[in-house]
Amino acid sequence: IRYTAQWKRTVIYDDAIDDNIYYPKTTLTNNEAEPAAPNDPTKKDYTLTGWSRTEDEFGNIRYTAQWARTVIYVDAVDDTIHYPKTTLENDQAEPAAPADPTKDGYTFDRWSRTEDDKGNITYTAHWTRTVTYLDEIDSSIYMDTTTLHDKEGEPAAPKDPEKKGYTFTKWLRTEDDKGNIVYKAQRSRTVIYVDAV
Repeated sequence: IRYTAQWKRTVIYDDAIDDNIYYPKTTLTNNEAEPAAPNDPTKKDYTLTGWSRTEDEFGNIRYTAQWARTVIYVDAVDDTIHYPKTTLENDQAEPAAPADPTKDGYTFDRWSRTEDDKGNITYTAHWTRTVTYLDEIDSSIYMDTTTLHDKEGEPAAPKDPEKKGYTFTKWLRTEDDKGNIVYKAQRSRTVIYVDAV
């Protein structure tokens, strides 16, 4: 009489985030080879990066789906990247917001957040600058200060202002390092000397 020992081990495909089992557990008998890898699963808000393989002391094999999503910080004006792209693995939480960026000719306003169907997150830096029309003589404001957002262009100049005793000549434009623009009304008047005789 011959008794032959029979052996078995299992192959499981699960998930690194929610322990979901993707495919029926496979039982391998004796020296049966592992099955071919199954089709890659999909997961809302994530991109599959691969399978990690572990094997316990009894030869049972576990493949765990690994997932990732990215966080990037871009600029609404010129699409530059403000900070290195961050890759979040599996259920890793988003990093804390970075320090507010700076940009020549603009004042930082806020971050806006969007997320695509793969869970990749984009933070977009938004910027402002202002346009003000002043009087060169008394600094009175001719129209409400206009706030420009991101790539928004300057508004059309208002109609030439009037001031008793002066003739409007032009708008003088200046701009500070934050991109804030001031137009000052330039004026002139004439002095005439006549002979009373």
